[in-house]
Amino acid sequence: MLLMQNATWPEIDEYLKTSSRPTTLIPLSPVEEHGPHLPISTDFLITEAVTKIAAEQYDDCVIFPTIPLMCCGISEPTTGTYPITGETIRSIALDLVIACHKKGFTRILFLSCHGGFSKERILEAIDISKSTGIDIIADILCFPDVFRPEPGLVETRYDLHAGEIETTVMMIIHPELVRYQPPADFHEFVEGRPTKLSRSGICGNPRKATAEKGRRIIEIAVEGIIDWLKNR
Repeated sequence: MLLMQNATWPEIDEYLKTSSRPTTLIPLSPVEEHGPHLPISTDFLITEAVTKIAAEQYDDCVIFPTIPLMCCGISEPTTGTYPITGETIRSIALDLVIACHKKGFTRILFLSCHGGFSKERILEAIDISKSTGIDIIADILCFPDVFRPEPGLVETRYDLHAGEIETTVMMIIHPELVRYQPPADFHEFVEGRPTKLSRSGICGNPRKATAEKGRRIIEIAVEGIIDWLKNR
């Protein structure tokens, strides 16, 4: 496992020459409000930490510097959220796929805590790159895709943002950044989709968060990433 941000170009060159399947993992997530108790860096801090754990276990890969940029949803009006447009994230993803291919990477995996609209734009970028004849395996995994908890692990229904799951993971990777555990709060939903931000910005129950849950949630996410790396 090589951290690109700490590597020299000869070290990256050596990796590309010696690896049988040169792979780069690109963690990216937005700067977004996460209630009154978690930092606005929560998404990309979690993505960065889980990516590093997976890379340490798989070993044969390079971790790209974390990109703190993505589209956001109903949290956009808050002072804690700084989104970019779908067109921008698609352009960034396309440029990165092309650049990685030119350098000699044969696989590129984007990783994020955040899905939805951003994921769709990144998949579009991958499709565009393949239509130009680029021969590279590229994909995006959002942790909601690989997170399949055992029954009872997460107790809160509609725990989507700054609630039980994210608070409990932050309690493991950056406990010093968890200010406290506020009470449950939820967005307004229409037909199963959030339509209005809660007053606190939370959608879930941070008070259900425990370090024990956090360790298992991280394990499950890492297992999903490793499965992709071994089978694609």
